[in-house]
Amino acid sequence: MPLYSTEAVVLRKIDYRESDQIMTFLTPDYGRISGLVRGAKRIRSRFGAALEMLTYGRLIYFDRQGKNLVSINHFDILKSFQRIREDLIRSASCQYMAELIMGLIPERESATEVFKLLVRSMEGMSATRDPDAVLRIFEIKFLSLIGFSPRMDACVFCGSSKGHFGFSIKDGGLVCSSCRGRAAETDPVPEGILFFWKQASAMDLTKMDRVRLQRRLNTGLKWLLHRYFLHLLGREIRSFIFLENLGKETGVRQIYG
Repeated sequence: MPLYSTEAVVLRKIDYRESDQIMTFLTPDYGRISGLVRGAKRIRSRFGAALEMLTYGRLIYFDRQGKNLVSINHFDILKSFQRIREDLIRSASCQYMAELIMGLIPERESATEVFKLLVRSMEGMSATRDPDAVLRIFEIKFLSLIGFSPRMDACVFCGSSKGHFGFSIKDGGLVCSSCRGRAAETDPVPEGILFFWKQASAMDLTKMDRVRLQRRLNTGLKWLLHRYFLHLLGREIRSFIFLENLGKETGVRQIYG
């Protein structure tokens, strides 16, 4: 069996049989892979606490040809993101990132840029005072990387970049007032959302943790993006519902570069 070594982030773990677990990882070169970890649930497991959710580490595994699951040999922690683990909002936000990746990144395909985005977003989530801002930036950049970003710079029908716009999920972006009759359905889009989308799309990932969002702007972006992801996935996003049920109080924040 070929032996592979790669950076990886733990996306999901599922109990399997009495003492084993099936783990899913995101890797830069091999995309999303799932593997069997024998004895992971035992008290004296050789993996210890290394395979906790959202741990960033170096994964060594055997690829069993013809099998869906690889065989996990070793996992060394590179970064545990302890602050995320200790904060329910940050942890739930990163679980949401992981669920989007699970739903929209195919298995065994290179995902180098998405991997970089996830790791940097978790670093930003650890450092920020505004987890919502990091999450919105992640969503916008993630859509761009996977090729499903809606058109947010001009009307999807006529290409006009001036005037007032609505947003059409089914048509994949902005619709100007002149073309609104051609769209299946539109929702109003405030100027602030368009401005932030443009900023987030071009933003250096190392600056994610510096951004602050006003509550109203965050709410508008959150629900626009949520409805768009529902359209892409065709199902509800459980971690999003959990985040909403936490009922966090975000306060009023300002954007700064």
